[in-house]
Amino acid sequence: MSKLLVADDKKNIREGIATYLEEEGYFVFTASDGEEALETIENEKIDAIISDLRMPQISGEELLKIVKDKNLKIPFIILTAHGTVDSAVDAMRE
Repeated sequence: MSKLLVADDKKNIREGIATYLEEEGYFVFTASDGEEALETIENEKIDAIISDLRMPQISGEELLKIVKDKNLKIPFIILTAHGTVDSAVDAMRE
């Protein structure tokens, strides 16, 4: 069973995505901020990450950079309600 991490500071979004993924057969970890997400990444074998762009402590963009710097080959999806073309391009460059 694939293990996914959903990181979003908005509880309803985080839980909604997690519930859907669990119903699809995934094991889902959740995190309410980037720091909690990083702790989960360091302690669990995560197969993919779905993260909000803007979160307290560590943003989704910073989390992506940390994952990349640690040379972890984890697929990473960034979601946001506050996105711009520039922020999308920056995230894709990472």
